Amino acid sequence: MKKLLILAAGMMLAGCITDAGKLEDRIAAQRAPSPAIKQLIINEARNILLDPYSVRDVSISSLIPNLKSSNNDGFICVRFNAKNSYGAYTGLKTVGTNVISGRLLGYFTNPAICAYPTVKWHPLPEVSQLRKL
Repeated sequence: MKKLLILAAGMMLAGCITDAGKLEDRIAAQRAPSPAIKQLIINEARNILLDPYSVRDVSISSLIPNLKSSNNDGFICVRFNAKNSYGAYTGLKTVGTNVISGRLLGYFTNPAICAYPTVKWHPLPEVSQLRKL
């Protein structure tokens, strides 16, 4: 019985292995974010940030596509510096979100995929819209 339990546990853990090659394929297929995605990010920043007027040093990653989807679905990262509830700048933060069917789903702080050196980053001058609320 003990051997059967060990064998079953080993088989369950074997299913946990991820394929890093698939992630590299996704990153290799990255493309610049569309204006629509940039606008989604700006609109969401208005809702999430405590002081959206203060945001600065903003950059956005290329869209890392979902290879199983034929449309504009994928994952995108944003780096920014904004004020906290005490009015002090917190330093650069990195967040990520899924883009699915033209909507942002999920909010992840410091996702590992954003730290890959092959992920391309772009300035986001559209962030100036946040100062015109």
